[in-house]
Amino acid sequence: MKEIGKRIREVRKKKGLSQEELAESAKVNLRTIQRIENNESEPRGKTLNLICEVLEINAEDILD
Repeated sequence: MKEIGKRIREVRKKKGLSQEELAESAKVNLRTIQRIENNESEPRGKTLNLICEVLEINAEDILD
């Protein structure tokens, strides 16, 4: 579970996106992105899909 936030952060940084840019592009609340990356919460289906779409990765890759 803790790997999800870490992987999202790594991919986001590789793409050169800030948390704010990711949140805006994915139409997700900034606080949600912060919580996910800090492993305070785990993204649910729709949120995870929106984030993965912006980062151009498969949700399955993050969950494995």
